[in-house]
Amino acid sequence: MTQPITYKTSSFSDNYQILKDSLQIGKLYKTEWLGSTIDSTLNEQKFRFVSKGLLKPTITILNLSTNKIVGTIKIKHLRFHQNAILTLPNGVEYNWTCNKIFANDWQWIALNSGETLFTSKEPLDLFKQNGTISFSDKTLNTELFITLGIHLRNVVRRKSHFIKLIGALILIILLQQLFI
Repeated sequence: MTQPITYKTSSFSDNYQILKDSLQIGKLYKTEWLGSTIDSTLNEQKFRFVSKGLLKPTITILNLSTNKIVGTIKIKHLRFHQNAILTLPNGVEYNWTCNKIFANDWQWIALNSGETLFTSKEPLDLFKQNGTISFSDKTLNTELFITLGIHLRNVVRRKSHFIKLIGALILIILLQQLFI
C-alpha cells in the first residue's frame, strides 16, 4: 500500500480538500449552487460527475482534459449497505461499497478479480468529515477512483442524513398522536 491520502470538509458541504502530507493536492467542489454537478481535481487530472435520476440514480463521469466520458455509475440502495457499479468504456466494472450506517467507511473492489483496490476509513464525527484513503501502487487511474469514491461517499451520507431526519419527524408525529 502507498502512503495514505486524506480528505476533509465541514459538515453539509460539497467542497472537499484532498491532502497528502498535509499539503492540498486536489479538491472536489459543487459547480452550481442548486445543481448536482461536481467537479474534481487531483494531481492535474480533472473530472466532472453529473448525476441524473432520483429513484435509480446514474452518474456520468467526464474527463475534463479530454472532454470524453470515462465511465458511468449506477447506484443501488439497500437498507444498511450502499453499492455502486462503475462501468468503464471498455466494459470493465468496479464495485464501490459502503456498509456502515453512517457511510464513514467505503472501498473499491475490482469485479473481475475480487481484489480490494481502495479502502477509506473515517472517524465518526458530526461536525467534521475527514477520512484516510489507502490504495495499491498498481492501481490504474488513481485520481478517478479517489475523487469518485469521495463523491459517492458524500451522496450516500447525504441520503442517509435525509432518511434519518424524515424518520425522526415521523416518530415525533406518531408520538404526538399517542399523547393527544
